[in-house]
Amino acid sequence: MQPRGYVCHRPGHTSLDAQHPSAKAFRAALPHAARPYPLHYGKALGSPRYRRLPTPQEQRRYEPQLDRHLANIDASLRRGPAPSKALLAALKTGPRLLDPVAAFGNMKLAWSVEVFASGRLWAVTPALLLIPRDKIAAAIELPAASIRFDTPTAASLPLAMVLERAAPQLMPHPANPKLLDFKARGHWQPRTWLQLDGEPLRRSGIKLAQTAAGPLVRKRDISLFRRRARPAGVGAKEKWVHVRINDGALVAYVGDKPVFAATISPGAHGADPKGRLRTPPGRYRISSKWTSTDMGGRIEGGTWRTREVPWVAYYDKGYALHGAWWHNRFGRPRSHGCINLTPADARTLFQWLDPALPPGWHGVRAEPPIRSGTLLVIQP
Repeated sequence: MQPRGYVCHRPGHTSLDAQHPSAKAFRAALPHAARPYPLHYGKALGSPRYRRLPTPQEQRRYEPQLDRHLANIDASLRRGPAPSKALLAALKTGPRLLDPVAAFGNMKLAWSVEVFASGRLWAVTPALLLIPRDKIAAAIELPAASIRFDTPTAASLPLAMVLERAAPQLMPHPANPKLLDFKARGHWQPRTWLQLDGEPLRRSGIKLAQTAAGPLVRKRDISLFRRRARPAGVGAKEKWVHVRINDGALVAYVGDKPVFAATISPGAHGADPKGRLRTPPGRYRISSKWTSTDMGGRIEGGTWRTREVPWVAYYDKGYALHGAWWHNRFGRPRSHGCINLTPADARTLFQWLDPALPPGWHGVRAEPPIRSGTLLVIQP
């Protein structure tokens, strides 16, 4: 069956002609689905977002003290590729009124290409807005925080991953095994995977995990991954995903077999039923997937909005599994309620989850019984 979709066609505002100049320009600014980071990401240092390519005079009008700023920028921001003919035509023929839109300091930004024109390097968004590249603090690409179980030498559950700080290697006290000897035998570096042995335990009132190598590690220093029983109604070859909120852990299964595990960040209030920024436990199915999409909402009397969030898999209204490039606190509660993964891990999971995204498409919806979404089980 061929993939099918729809377009809301409004003559004068949309075109069905794939060779239309605007269509060519937007294609030049599409996200790159083959990359862990489908777009470039960063935070605004405070500047306009121009609706068309401004002249040098217009830049000075909307950006006070521009010459002083340009005299101090890095040499790498003084050059770049020229825009394609289609993109340049679109950037030059934007609205007659420039009417730039403010990009306040620390505003999260996403752009698809960088081009050099009108004496400056520009970040071009998928909506064909232009932002001076010299007024963006680019994000650093984060390494994956995951492990696969599909190789002969792969580790097995239970596992732990050390979080953002080095974790001390501890042992039971030699005089009393029920107590903890607080003299560290060494440290595990951040993002180290540890093979565990047995169930979590307590010593000296502290929650611990026993490593297969012998030393103990504090529960607060790790994400903890344990094998989970296949839920009722799930077939022996069916995909499903388990998320443990308090462990900061996600494991993807086929039947009884784990295939992928990743450290995640749930809502800032964890599973607290009274918390506004909670991740609600429950049993869900993936309802739609988007290579990138805008996300936003209201919180504490204000609003928030993040453009082009990568690798989004919705499962319950506005709740989703998705990539997060703006923090590196995976394993800790952090989000507004969604389940954050590194962009690299989010892409791996996104590609694995059903419904499958047809080649060349940006998004897909589940349509039971034609195509169902993967089961997602979230527990505190």
